[in-house]
Amino acid sequence: EYFSRQISDMIGELSRLPGIGSKSAQRIAFHILHSPKDEVKRLSDTIWSARENVRFCKECYTLTDSELCPICGNPRRNHRQIM
Repeated sequence: EYFSRQISDMIGELSRLPGIGSKSAQRIAFHILHSPKDEVKRLSDTIWSARENVRFCKECYTLTDSELCPICGNPRRNHRQIM
């Protein structure tokens, strides 16, 4: 192995993301490792929060963090028209 186990694991997980190859995953991993801890924490918290809270709008099925997306939740929207 060229990198330590944790770095290799991190690169492996990042490379599983769509459009991220091994070179891009290495660049992202090294960027994260050289970033201030508070920035890394904010990034991980944001990803976790989005995963926990984002869901489909109950009316149009777009992604949102509330029951209705901002378009469907707009009281001025004509609900008889599709978007």
